[in-house]
Amino acid sequence: MSVRALWCGISIATALIASESRADDSDIVAAKFGARQANSDASLSPDGTKAVLVSSRLDGGESASVVTFDGGKIVPVLSTKSSGPHITYCQFVLADRVVCNLYQIEGEDRDASGSTRMVSIAVDGSDVKMLSAPTRGSAYFHSSYGGGIIDYNVPTKPNAVLMTRYNSVEMRTGTLLSSHSTGYMVEAVDLVSLKRSQVELPRQTASEYITDGIGHVRIMALQPYSEAGYAKQFVNYQYRPVDGGGWQPLGRVSFDGGLAEGFEPIAVDPTTNSAIGFDNSNGRIGLYARALDGTGTQRLLLGRPDVDVDALLRIGRNQRIVGASFATEHRIAEYFDPELRRLASPGHCDVLFRRVPRSISLMPVLMRVSCCC
Repeated sequence: MSVRALWCGISIATALIASESRADDSDIVAAKFGARQANSDASLSPDGTKAVLVSSRLDGGESASVVTFDGGKIVPVLSTKSSGPHITYCQFVLADRVVCNLYQIEGEDRDASGSTRMVSIAVDGSDVKMLSAPTRGSAYFHSSYGGGIIDYNVPTKPNAVLMTRYNSVEMRTGTLLSSHSTGYMVEAVDLVSLKRSQVELPRQTASEYITDGIGHVRIMALQPYSEAGYAKQFVNYQYRPVDGGGWQPLGRVSFDGGLAEGFEPIAVDPTTNSAIGFDNSNGRIGLYARALDGTGTQRLLLGRPDVDVDALLRIGRNQRIVGASFATEHRIAEYFDPELRRLASPGHCDVLFRRVPRSISLMPVLMRVSCCC
């Protein structure tokens, strides 16, 4: 199926769902002024035959629907009301299952707090399972973070993904099954059986893990705390060599007055064994590649004298790095991948890609690059 056909399928499905989600008087100016975004997220299935769309509901909630391009069949798989949790995004992970992230606000005024949870759902709307790790009653604290997927591939486990989560120390009286460590960790989670296996131990100062897109954790961010319990104003990055082994120093990012200084990795390119990230480029932010072979060699991939390069473009299940983008009067994409550069040139159809912003977000963002056909 061509990229044009996929985009047309999404466009048609968007129009159908949006028309069902809006009242007949939506053309009134007042209604338009107060209207919510019709569709907030979209994700294609691995085989390219379906898409899952997150749309706003008239009552203030959201609905997630799986659309089949061949025939235009629409199957609602998840729905929320304004008083309940909100669907922030849904994405295909397997051909027959989608994963959705829910955001819930509990309490009122100063006591209000937010939390996230992830669920796994079959494409027909059945077999809904909680993907976020359960918290035992013996835990010293309950994490508001329901976890996040950092890699869609786990070697020898085709139904599993790599997920991050916070682990809490548990009371150990009368049991041998309690957890005695706390911190940020990585697990391999089977989307069907929900079986979990530990990949990275919980680390109290860990704030981020970065994989190579093919199931290996290659970079870890550590932010230590002061004796008073406050996070220090720097993050140390470490990397693991391609052939395994212990963690090696990669660099440090320091914060001062709202500004960051130092190489900030956001991805790993397994084809070149290098970390891809942002660093200073003649007073602006540029995109760099730093070798993960112990030499620390760094080269500029994309820099601009007028604006910051602030987003990485990735595509596919392996989250292959294909380019970067920056914003002037409008957002502009620069492709490193020759084939995508050709597709985005005049005379070819639209290109869909996922944008990874400099500031880490739980919600993946789909962008569209328009070009003349």
